[in-house]
Amino acid sequence: MGAESRQPILSLRGVSKSYGSVQILREIDLDVGAGQRIALIGPSGSGKTTLLRLVMTLETPEAGTIEVEGELLGLRRAGDKLVKDRGVHLRSVRGKIGMVFQHFNLFPHMTALQNIMDGPVHVRGLPKEKARAHALDLLSKVGLRQKADSYPRQLSGGQQQRVAIARALAMEPKILLFDEITSALDPELVGEVLTIVRNLANETGTTMLIVTHEMGFAREVADRVLFMEGGRIVEDGDPEQVFANPRNERTKAFLGAVLHR
Repeated sequence: MGAESRQPILSLRGVSKSYGSVQILREIDLDVGAGQRIALIGPSGSGKTTLLRLVMTLETPEAGTIEVEGELLGLRRAGDKLVKDRGVHLRSVRGKIGMVFQHFNLFPHMTALQNIMDGPVHVRGLPKEKARAHALDLLSKVGLRQKADSYPRQLSGGQQQRVAIARALAMEPKILLFDEITSALDPELVGEVLTIVRNLANETGTTMLIVTHEMGFAREVADRVLFMEGGRIVEDGDPEQVFANPRNERTKAFLGAVLHR
């Protein structure tokens, strides 16, 4: 195996983030291998969603660096200094990342098909007919081909979330971020969305970071689990080890509480 293939697809070094006087992330170091499916678990306020938002460049770290395939994200080198990157290079690196949000974030004035086509046409410059064909394929993949001309208000929460997944896939990201994608859904709709993500994980080599409170899903889909507490990663292992034999006492207490509700 060559050196290039061992390079992490995503690397965080010393990443910290605060909101006012509250520190949310504390010097996070993390390497993610290409194709890994990582579940981030932990109590509310532990920094899981903030970590995703930093990777998606929706937030800016106060300290540390993030690299995607060896390229700095949100920063560039100017001599021996790092300065903010706002240009073509930032768009190129950020284009490798897609995110599916907790509350869908679909454009309400666009149909399901138009929501999925929008990014490929206006960001990637794909011809409309090619984008349309790809969007219809993706709607089929998430089981919603028959809803192509429906607006978000005409779809259930589970259907909206499946459209949001298809929209993220349409940009052909190398890294997909999922932020508590079932927490805004009625309980009976959770399964349909988790099934789509499970199928994607099995069918594609896309790297995934999944913030979830669904422990059974995390154990089944992820090949690596991170437990976060107080803005730090306090446990990092394969699902069997983390769930069956956690090393950290806080992990043990958390899992004991959520698994026996």
